Amino acid sequence: MFSINNVIVRFLFTSLLVFGTYNPFGFSYFHWLLKPDPMTLLPKILVGLLLFLAFRMIFVSSLLALGIFGSFVVGLTITALLATLIQFGLIPLSFQATQVILPLGVALFFGIGVSYSGIANRLSRQTQSHSIGGSLF
Repeated sequence: MFSINNVIVRFLFTSLLVFGTYNPFGFSYFHWLLKPDPMTLLPKILVGLLLFLAFRMIFVSSLLALGIFGSFVVGLTITALLATLIQFGLIPLSFQATQVILPLGVALFFGIGVSYSGIANRLSRQTQSHSIGGSLF
């Protein structure tokens, strides 16, 4: 049975993926990739490919669950939410804050996208499935 715990776990996973790829604190794949160390070239390539596959899988899952119009609406809603938080001063508008706000918006979008089918199933008591075939790879 799909519950709030499933939504939280999915959001935490997408947040870990997004902020593990880039964050302004210097502990991310992006920062590791920029360090010139020839001994870590192959692990960097491997992790990059794994990140690419994870992002592709989450993007395709989100797009299939939400659709193009739904993705647009969710993106606008997240943008409006973050803009409202900035306008009321709950989030400061600075370069450093922007480097956290943008990945947070992406993580929210992916978290909603991968949770949407479960939420819709829970609310409507119907199951939703898509045949993804070979579209993930």
